Amino acid sequence: MELWTCESCASKNAGEVCWKCGTARTTGAAVVSPATPAPPSAPDPTAVPNRPVAPSWSEPIAASAEAVPAPPAPSDAPTPAPAPAPAPGPAPVASAPPPPPPPAAVAPPPAPAPPPAAPPAPTAAQVPTVRILVAAGVILIVLVAVLLIVTLSSHGSKALTTPSTIEGLPQIHGTTVDALADQARRNAGPDGQGMLVGVYGRDQVPAFIFVVVPSRGNGLASFENSFIRGASQVGFNASQFQHRSQGGVSYDCGMVQVTVGVPLSFCFFDDGTATGGGLVPGVPGTDRALQLTSSGRGSAESG
Repeated sequence: MELWTCESCASKNAGEVCWKCGTARTTGAAVVSPATPAPPSAPDPTAVPNRPVAPSWSEPIAASAEAVPAPPAPSDAPTPAPAPAPAPGPAPVASAPPPPPPPAAVAPPPAPAPPPAAPPAPTAAQVPTVRILVAAGVILIVLVAVLLIVTLSSHGSKALTTPSTIEGLPQIHGTTVDALADQARRNAGPDGQGMLVGVYGRDQVPAFIFVVVPSRGNGLASFENSFIRGASQVGFNASQFQHRSQGGVSYDCGMVQVTVGVPLSFCFFDDGTATGGGLVPGVPGTDRALQLTSSGRGSAESG
């Protein structure tokens, strides 16, 4: 493309009219050939590239030079009238946001299994029958033997009986119970056939053992001395007798520990008509033995 130089303003033009001053091209206007650009030189490998200078934070930052658009020119159109204000009324009530959904229920961990219940402590009623009978048999055999020593060949004329119940306890029978009474009679020899032995309780568990024979009137002292000799094997001595009285009759009572966990309380009497005694296994103290022995004595003598 050929360029020509305007004679009026010396500007370079490509068209027939100067773009700057509007002068038409003359035939004598000089034509300027465009210069051929030189090829770019290869970069120097040793040259250090120019980096932009970091701004100084101590100097104020200049505002951007971008042009700010001018406000729009006022329009000749009429300004619309403002809308009328709404009539006053109750202020709108702001609705509360809905409550957040409840968190998902988390199942509690299963409770640990309760430990197995401890077995209840054994009571007197739970003591095995055989254990009670064996423990009581030691004293009972001694008691029977002593009673026979006191009453040898001196049976009275009045008959004695063993009552069917004593203080609400029924007389019990069974293989073990009857064998105990028979063994006591056999140990006593021929005179043991006149001795009365009654075992009272419930569910084949002895709660009271009653022994009675006719008396010759002054056998209690001899009986006690013989009993002490026989019962000394379980730690009983004469100082442990308790002298009790009930219904006008004297009783000598006491308690021994026949075996671990099985106490044996007893009361003996001689009222001139009968000599006997009562044994209460598994109950400490002598009050229960005194009550049952006194009732048994009255029932045995009344027939």
